[in-house]
Amino acid sequence: MRVITLSNYADTKLAAAAEVRYSEYDRALVAHQGILQARTDRRAGIRSDVADAWNRKAFFSTLWHVGRYGFSFLSFAPSAPVRRSAGQDEHIWNSGKQGEEKVKDHIASQLADDWVHISGYRNNKGEIDQVLVGPRGVFCVEVKNVNGVVSCNGDTWWRDKYDRYGNMVESGISMRDKGGRSPSKQINETADALQNFLAKRTGIERVGRAVVLAHDSSRYGDMNGITVDVVARVGDFNLELFFRSAPTRLDRPTIDRVVKAIKQDHEFYNKPKQRRSPGQPNQRVKKAA
Repeated sequence: MRVITLSNYADTKLAAAAEVRYSEYDRALVAHQGILQARTDRRAGIRSDVADAWNRKAFFSTLWHVGRYGFSFLSFAPSAPVRRSAGQDEHIWNSGKQGEEKVKDHIASQLADDWVHISGYRNNKGEIDQVLVGPRGVFCVEVKNVNGVVSCNGDTWWRDKYDRYGNMVESGISMRDKGGRSPSKQINETADALQNFLAKRTGIERVGRAVVLAHDSSRYGDMNGITVDVVARVGDFNLELFFRSAPTRLDRPTIDRVVKAIKQDHEFYNKPKQRRSPGQPNQRVKKAA
């Protein structure tokens, strides 16, 4: 299986969040070292005052500066800064990354070299975790690495969370992305956009869709009115059954053409936005002849 990575949202977010924490720690460490150095310099100055007063035989002044030097040790040095631990967002992104790797490994163990695995494809409707292109067609996979019993009613998804002893700790936790979309709606909207694009460019009229539960503790609840082709846990993810949902036969040149089109579509929606310089018009105006 050939692997192509168009983008890695989780890695990018993890790196950015970690950079913020490390930068905070570095700034705090520099400030702490500055305070300690100031204390050291202040004591060195007092020792110099003591020596100067002693040399001048100014005994009262000497006693005064000795007292100052002793008093300087009564104040406590500030505690060394501690680097902030990873926050909830980082744990979520890392968990998502681990889930995607688990699903990719499961898929790779079942597919031959004539398949292409694309991760991080994004269009105007969002991102698809994994896109498979091969002799059987084009298939999209949304990965959810969540702990608990997952249920759905159409495009409404929720989960009940249990502890290690089997006791429920939370119930009815809504499963939605930041745009308020459930897993099925999330992948269907993005896969619909990809499907429409490929129909115009390559003639492929159907793109398969699956939601895969990657967490070891994920279990099925009541799954009613499922709007995707397959919902499965990693260990139960049967690719042969999945491929029957969008029956297509693609030869090697067509596979290469589809992969190229997907990459171009991703690049179109993810190219850097050009900034307009001050005073530059919003649009070009044709000059008069």
